[in-house]
Amino acid sequence: MTLTRRTTNSAPARLPSIILWCAFAALVALTLNNLAAAAFPFTAIDEHGHLSYTLHLINTHRWWPDFSQFPMVDVATNKALSTPNYINHPPMFYWFMKLAHVAIPSLHPIQFRLFSLALSLLAMWLYTRFGTRLGLSVGGSILYALFPFMLYLQLQMGFYSNDAMALLGGVITTYASLHWLKGERPHRSIFWMGAGVLLASVKLTALLLVGLYALFCLGLRAQQVRVLPRRFFLFGLLIAAISAAPFVYFLLTFDSPAPTTLGQLAQLKACLNCTHTNMNFLTWLGFFLSQFANQLSVPEATFFPILAYAAALLALFWPRMNQPSSPMRAMAIASAAATLITLGIHATFSWQRYHEYGWIFDSLVRYYLPLIGAYAAITCHALNPRTTMPDETP
Repeated sequence: MTLTRRTTNSAPARLPSIILWCAFAALVALTLNNLAAAAFPFTAIDEHGHLSYTLHLINTHRWWPDFSQFPMVDVATNKALSTPNYINHPPMFYWFMKLAHVAIPSLHPIQFRLFSLALSLLAMWLYTRFGTRLGLSVGGSILYALFPFMLYLQLQMGFYSNDAMALLGGVITTYASLHWLKGERPHRSIFWMGAGVLLASVKLTALLLVGLYALFCLGLRAQQVRVLPRRFFLFGLLIAAISAAPFVYFLLTFDSPAPTTLGQLAQLKACLNCTHTNMNFLTWLGFFLSQFANQLSVPEATFFPILAYAAALLALFWPRMNQPSSPMRAMAIASAAATLITLGIHATFSWQRYHEYGWIFDSLVRYYLPLIGAYAAITCHALNPRTTMPDETP
């Protein structure tokens, strides 16, 4: 009788985890199927540009690109093209495949995808494991499992892009922040949040988003920060210095942390006539925000997770969630603040590009995917708000 009762009672408790891991398996299968059918290089998420960046470093034996002589590369022949490369990120992500090519000179560029695929799938494995630690209801776990699909990750993962490393860094930081906000293993949490920020620093928007999120998480538990040993402050300063250094160099060299290189300028000038509408700022802002739900130029469900997260933030004002000690409330505040600040900087930069060149293609929701774990957790937690989180197993 005792054994039967335990089995019966444990089955519903395991159902949310079963849902999440089945969704992860489906995501892996759909991603692999999409990669098998996709062209190479895949142009929709700038794969050709990222491949050309790496091949430039390999062919010129450089560790830092020469943006004045930075051409796109014909991947099939490994020959430089007349078109300049428009990618303007620092090179840390591309060093890994440069090192891999040194170790295995026969490595073909299509195999670079394996690196991005491994990073992306590891990120989504951690995303799934994070979901199993949230104590979600069955309905909440279904919504959490659907978040990556509604954001079309299965059509974006595995292509060679620094987005994969930024995604992994963001998920690591989010996972570690849950421990931090619950007051669990603060020393280990600080280390992993720092590691996540460092991984996210391969692109500016990810560094802003994830770095600000980590800072707000620390600020919301200021009492924990004050009792940390001095070495953790030095660790934080080191992470900040390493992460910011490439963008400070860009700022000093190009007068912007997101430099308008020759390739960027050529791309912007090519778009001078891509829109015939002269929008004022408010009209443009509405268009800019609406395009976050239009990623693939097909009917999408992308608007749903965006609106669901925005609606879930209202839970901050619900009495059951309005507790300063609630980890989910703290995560909601940190993620919302980091997102709004990053979005404000993003919008300012994008408005300048529209005003000067008519450029209208900056509204990409994938810039914000590094915090997908926080967005999904907050949204799903709003379905069944708790005042305390379930115990975390080591």
